[in-house]
Amino acid sequence: MAGNSYLCNYPQSNKVVNFDYSQFIPSGATIGSVLLAGGACWTITGATVPGERIPEALYNNCYDCYVSNNAIVQFTPCFFNTERPIYFNFTDFEGFIPQANTTYNISFVSPIFGEGILNACGFLNVIIPKEGNLIPPTATLIEYSLTGYTKGVYPDPCKSCVENNLIPYEVSRCFTGESDIIGLLDGSLVNHTITYTVGAGGTGSTRYCGLVKGRAQLTNPITAFFVSDY
Repeated sequence: MAGNSYLCNYPQSNKVVNFDYSQFIPSGATIGSVLLAGGACWTITGATVPGERIPEALYNNCYDCYVSNNAIVQFTPCFFNTERPIYFNFTDFEGFIPQANTTYNISFVSPIFGEGILNACGFLNVIIPKEGNLIPPTATLIEYSLTGYTKGVYPDPCKSCVENNLIPYEVSRCFTGESDIIGLLDGSLVNHTITYTVGAGGTGSTRYCGLVKGRAQLTNPITAFFVSDY
């Protein structure tokens, strides 16, 4: 049996369930109404049927459902691991609902990675904190401040997102002092020693160690490609 609802933050998902929401009909539940169930917000797409779940609450729209249940947004970066998950306040997105399985380039201020605004490509997931889902319902989770975001639709999500948002930085080779121009998402690696390759399109077979010095002119072509940080 096809479901009569879909997840608010993943409309294109095949994850659909049936709700018996007849108990809400006197209160105005119709197709398009939003229901809370199982720690998630669902949009009703069909008539009431004998359901797999009983809804817990009724809302006018997805945004109200998330705000009313103190939703938070978890960010999973594409290419680097953090000591702890990155969470943002849902309301930082100012009316926008991040969609699952979509790549975003976000900018944020971190108390862990030092001062300044960082950029990263990755995936966002809206979570309603509740007992049993391993996300404690506490505001102390929120240590990061969102400063901006851009949604991207890419054929190869992480790789394409990074390539489309690189900023040129100067890196000085460890033993010769020769400079290369490397593409990075932000300045979090300035004064770090890194390994990188040199070659058009990232296909260079020569690997170097070098010190990231600072921003280069935007007109400088990127010829070096990041491998790892030390």
